[in-house]
Amino acid sequence: MVFFERLKQGLKGVRERWSGGLSRLFSGSVVDEAFWDNLEEILISGDVGIDLTLRLIDSLKKESAEKRISRPEDLFRLFEDTISSQLLAVPSMGQPLSIAHPRPVIILLVGVTAAEKQQRQENSLPGGRKKGKRSFSQQQTHSVPRPSSS
Repeated sequence: MVFFERLKQGLKGVRERWSGGLSRLFSGSVVDEAFWDNLEEILISGDVGIDLTLRLIDSLKKESAEKRISRPEDLFRLFEDTISSQLLAVPSMGQPLSIAHPRPVIILLVGVTAAEKQQRQENSLPGGRKKGKRSFSQQQTHSVPRPSSS
């Protein structure tokens, strides 16, 4: 039981850093370069990914300039709409995984942390642990050799 408590606390910390960081950022007083840098840091540390983070920030900068938005709290609604539309554009986003045949299936889960991959696995499998389904997961890491400094 200790493992699950540690996992729960770890995920709670990630959630609090993500939502707390966004709340503090958007309750600030000014949208300046520091604001954009902080938003980038929060999004990347929240596993949004570098490409999507940069697209979101570019889009927000452009739209906030067009709409003359200068206060973070006014920018928050635009942020919500922008990130929602980006996520909803992903095919099958939010839909349960459908496996039509009873044969074994191999699914590649990509994530930064083992906890993240475990959560995706449990949320993606049809019926997950509720119907007694079992799965095997193996985490692989690859090392990239450092260039020699000679």
